[in-house]
Parts: sequence; C-alpha cells; structure tokens
Amino acid sequence: MFLCPKDKIELLRQDARGSVYWSCPACGGRTATTGTLRRTSSRSLVDHLWELARATTAESGRRCPACERPMKTVALPLGDHSTELDVCTRCYFVWFDAAEFDALPPPRPSREAAEKKLPLEARLMLAKMDVEQIDTRPDFELPPSDPPPEGWKAVPAFFGLPVKAESHPLAHLPLATWMLAASVAVFGGLALLDVDEVVSDFGLIPAELWRYGGLTLVTSFFLHGSLPQLAGNIYFLLTFGDDVEDYLGTGRFLVVLLLASLTGSLLHTALHLESSIPLVGASSAISGILTCYGLQFPRARIGFLLRLPSIFWMRWVNLRAWVYVLFWIVLQAIGAVRQAGAFTQVSLWAHLGGVGVGFLFWFLWPGHRKPAADGSATAS
Repeated sequence: MFLCPKDKIELLRQDARGSVYWSCPACGGRTATTGTLRRTSSRSLVDHLWELARATTAESGRRCPACERPMKTVALPLGDHSTELDVCTRCYFVWFDAAEFDALPPPRPSREAAEKKLPLEARLMLAKMDVEQIDTRPDFELPPSDPPPEGWKAVPAFFGLPVKAESHPLAHLPLATWMLAASVAVFGGLALLDVDEVVSDFGLIPAELWRYGGLTLVTSFFLHGSLPQLAGNIYFLLTFGDDVEDYLGTGRFLVVLLLASLTGSLLHTALHLESSIPLVGASSAISGILTCYGLQFPRARIGFLLRLPSIFWMRWVNLRAWVYVLFWIVLQAIGAVRQAGAFTQVSLWAHLGGVGVGFLFWFLWPGHRKPAADGSATAS
C-alpha cells in the first residue's frame, strides 16, 4: 500500500501511457518510479532529474509513498517554467502534484520506429553500416569504467575488495553500523593475540552447539581466525551497512544482522553435526546485508580492479549492484556445492544462510566430520 505524501490516504493504481502509476483520488497527485518514467517520458530528462536528486541534500518535507522517509526536492524545467518535484533516492519514486505529471514530455521515437519511415534504400544503407561496425569491433571489449573520484578507494580495490563507485548523503547517521564495526574490531583484534585459545573457548562448535547455554552462537560473530578475515568483514560492514541501515532503520537493520548470523551458523551446524572445528566470523551476517544492498539499490555501481598480475595489467570495472551481488551469490553457491562433505577455512553454506535471510527480509519489507589436521577454525 502506497500513501499520498499530502493527504495520507491510499493511492490508487492507474494505467497511463502504457505503464503503471499511482494516483491520489483527493489531490490528483501521481507517483511513479524513475524506471517507469524513463520508458514513458524523455529518458535524458529523467536521468537529469535523478542526477540532481542524488546531488542535493535539500528535503521537501514530504515523505516517500513507499518507505515514508523524507524525499528530496529538485527543480526541473518542465514546459516554460521550472517545477519542483519530490524524489526518493532510496525507492526511486518521484511525486508529481496535480497537472505536473501531464507536463512531462513524451519519449522520443526509437531508432527502429524512425527507420520504418525511411525509404527502403536508406534502411539498407543503415543496415550495411551496422554490419561494417560489428565486423571491426573486437571480440571482447570491457565497457569503459572510470575509477571513483575518491583516490583512497584504489587501496581496497587493489586487494580485491569492491568499492561503491558513488556515494550519496544519508538521512541518518549509521550509528549501529559504526558501533558494530568498532566492537568487532576491538574484540576480534584482542582475540587475535591468543587466537587458538579464544576461538577454542568461544567459537561455535557444531558438536557442542548448546555449550554456555548457546552463547557461542553470539560470541562467534565477534571472533575471527585471521587479520585479513577480520579486516575484510569490517570493510564490508562499513561499506554496505550504512546504506542498508539508513533504509531499513536501526532496529530492522540489527534484526537482519542477528537473524542472518544465526541462520548461517545453524545451517552450517546442520550440515556438520559431528564437527568439532570452531566456526567464527561475521560473514554470514554481512552476506545478509550485502544481499539487502543489492536488492534495494540495484542500480548503484560497484567498482573493482580487474587484474592480470602476470602482465601487470589492471583496469577498473563497474557493475550494477544487482549484477555484482548476483555474481557473488552464484560463486558462493558453486563453492558450497563443491565443498559439501569437506572442511575448508570458509563455510560458504553459512554465507548462503545469510543470503537467504537478506532476501527474505527485503521481500517482506519492501520500502534480511572430524577436525582438520591443523586444528584450524572454520570461518563464516
């Protein structure tokens, strides 16, 4: 159910311009997502509107029909004058007051439609030019991707970590994300001083699930088996957790983390009931957060460095968040199937448990063997 930002009553579904919109029966206002508007209006104008909304911090005082968070106000030229529109950069909704929606220009004719009006000889010439262009194109060519403007992002990218290619202002400070990251850094760092002893005492051992009354289901979240694992999980939490907390709110954000961590741990335990190898790490919880991010911000860009060390070749590549997260989930699934019945340093099944919670929570809240020879712990 979507609510009118002005009258606080339920919006009605409406079909117009060959697509779906939502209108208020009282004030006549309408709302639609930027994706819908790009298909039914001037794509360049909608793209310009989105760029302005991402760049501004000015709030309109109206709340988004979907997530009910403050929208941003953007001045956009429509017709002969400038019109102030309300945009939600989290749900991609744009609100139009009465008559503003009708001022949107229609979409430009596509090339295919325009070519149908040309004489046959002209259409054949255009087709020949397209063929010649394809013949001279390389078999494989990465799309041009510029590095992010913040130079420091090259450091984590060099070590194989993803970076957000662009950042936007948050409506609220991500205090829970910061406090959790600090807690994991402090407790995890102290544990590394005597990692074998601490992990043995407070790591989650599947064969002893209920020791300390099940407390290890929680303590294992703060422990890590190595410094790279600790640093990587803190980085992912800080990079993606702030946006997810800002969208979900602190309470729901913490619930997703807790449920994703517990589900990942229990799934790992169910598959390794006889194991006495401790499970440690926050990766299953962070997998849930990463999944929520990819689903809620699908068009955000994730950048990383594609490297070929043998020839000292590096290149920035940017992917949409949903593509990156989907690719990451597929890799986890393939790895989990391949490691089934074996014991490795990373529990990919725990990751998939967190992914399941992240997907389920996002769906429900639209707008969540014997010990190894070296006695090492299993990381989640």
